[in-house]
Amino acid sequence: MRIKRFCQSAVMLLLRTRSRRTNYLKKHNILGGMGEGCVWVPWLIPLYPEMIKFHNNVHIHKTAKLIPHDIVNGFLKKARPEEDFGAFERLGCIEIMDNVYVSANVQILPDVRIGSNCIIAAGSVVSSDIPDNSVVAGNPARVIGSFDAYVAARKMIKNQSVAFKNQEIPDSVVEEQWERFYKKREKKAIIDQVSTTDQTDKDNTISPVDADSIENRTLKLLSSNFKDIDFSSEQHLIEDEVLESMEIVSIISLIDEEFGVKIPLSMIDEEHFDSVHLIATLVKDLLEKK
Repeated sequence: MRIKRFCQSAVMLLLRTRSRRTNYLKKHNILGGMGEGCVWVPWLIPLYPEMIKFHNNVHIHKTAKLIPHDIVNGFLKKARPEEDFGAFERLGCIEIMDNVYVSANVQILPDVRIGSNCIIAAGSVVSSDIPDNSVVAGNPARVIGSFDAYVAARKMIKNQSVAFKNQEIPDSVVEEQWERFYKKREKKAIIDQVSTTDQTDKDNTISPVDADSIENRTLKLLSSNFKDIDFSSEQHLIEDEVLESMEIVSIISLIDEEFGVKIPLSMIDEEHFDSVHLIATLVKDLLEKK
């Protein structure tokens, strides 16, 4: 079995495109299952690949790792030789349902199912099941928003996308991206910690439909969760490309939790998210309709 996996891994290293590596895995039934439209970018085949199953349209980043086992028992046997921990390895299947993107440096641990329509943010460590329609991040990974909200956010910032072929970026695009990079950072300010924490709890006790109190609470909420953006002075969050899609998803989740509202997907657009004032106006309208 070790020789077989070594040979398969050697072949994978020779396959220079993601489509060829994906087709090789599927043609030889190396994984426990692979549906339609999947993309496997890593060069290496995980240990015990037959314990990994993909449904349809699953995309795995080159640096992601799927680990359907652990060998902690081997360590524990030496640390506590008088104890019985069972066999050397613990196994656990990994199943990924339809429409899932697994980002860079994600680690998926044994005995995990990732539901349909999910984004696993870069660097996440997935140690337990992920529900459908989720965007997750962190170690351990936790739900930070919904897939539908992420889709709406990506549509909102589509002007940040660029098109090029074969990973060859034209000089004009490179210059444009550097200009955007520096422009964005020029607009960011270090938020005075005193100004965001030296407020009383009065904001949280004022009538929830009072426009000023909502805007103050929204400013306080966002400033305390996004330290690198000066929301008090920034007036064009979307137009000036201040926010990224993950940040928009987090804002939606924070607003929902803070004010007990549910922002409709149809309202996740530049008209409502280009400034704190517009976000607060949206919250006020939703509260008045409750």
